[in-house]
Amino acid sequence: MKYPELSVTQYKNKITSTQPPDSIDMCVDKTHFKKYHKDVKYSYNSRGFRDNEWPSLIEECIWCVGDSFTVGLGQPFEEIWAKLLESHTDKKTVNISMSGASNDWISRKGIYIIKNIKPKNLVVQWTFLNRKENNDINLSDEERIIHYDEYDFKNLSSTEYFMKNIQNFIKNFKKLNNFNIQTNVVNTFVPNFNIHDVHIKKFGNTNIVEIISNKIFWEYVKNEINTDEYNIVFDNQQLDYSRDGFHYDIRTSENYCKNISNFLID
Repeated sequence: MKYPELSVTQYKNKITSTQPPDSIDMCVDKTHFKKYHKDVKYSYNSRGFRDNEWPSLIEECIWCVGDSFTVGLGQPFEEIWAKLLESHTDKKTVNISMSGASNDWISRKGIYIIKNIKPKNLVVQWTFLNRKENNDINLSDEERIIHYDEYDFKNLSSTEYFMKNIQNFIKNFKKLNNFNIQTNVVNTFVPNFNIHDVHIKKFGNTNIVEIISNKIFWEYVKNEINTDEYNIVFDNQQLDYSRDGFHYDIRTSENYCKNISNFLID
């Protein structure tokens, strides 16, 4: 297979009507799930992505990289943002996304795409800050997913853990955006990517003080990154919910596409 790094083994050619958490047993809101009127099916291509098979002239396509929001969990295929972007731009898109993906994975795949495909446009949708990737390259991408660093989670204060996650994001952002100026990179963020909140909750025997404030996040990031030098969509509001009651639906997808289109080059 050409470009072997661009594949997710467990989903190759898979077809299913549900995918966690988009199921009646795992969804956030069972009433919402039952009332959702649109037909949702999951059909993955030969590379394991929820997309059509790759078109010809792939370098002319808009490449889209992200996590389950880019997969479009709970949404009909034609309404996920990567597909809607085609009608907004009149250009084909290629969707490279994996449920549970970390910013490490997103940056790594984005750099691989820039290096090997050299597309005109690459749109990334950065994910939750607490996600990490196992450094063992002998594992599959799916096996490398870490939703939090267990050692740090138990041994660092919440503020230290929060700052470490921001530093990891900054590292990945710089690596991807400064890798090659020939590809136009557009940066977006999933809703509530900074999942910390201003309250104390229990995790086992540990009290966690969470901090949700994108204002704090951006103030810290802007000390290390001149955001004016990059293509960044700051609007990441969630306007609706897909069938699973967590991921977003077509109104939010449309809003992302409208904002993304302002940064694309011909």
